[in-house]
Amino acid sequence: MIAGRNWVFTLFERYGNSAPEGVDTIVSFDMLFSPWIFCAGFIVCLLLNLFSALWPAWKALGKDIVYSLNQKK
Repeated sequence: MIAGRNWVFTLFERYGNSAPEGVDTIVSFDMLFSPWIFCAGFIVCLLLNLFSALWPAWKALGKDIVYSLNQKK
């Protein structure tokens, strides 16, 4: 399982080393994960989910229950 976590660190090894000789390049977890982007994406997904769930319910509230149940769309 440990080897499964490190695949992203070896992703670009086959493209050669673009850093000068003697320079050590390290990819850290902070470079791969940004809490602000994660939170922004989560909020966008949450808003889309709420909108897609509440819009049909709001439209159905304006109709009689019989018409909402028998609607064949």
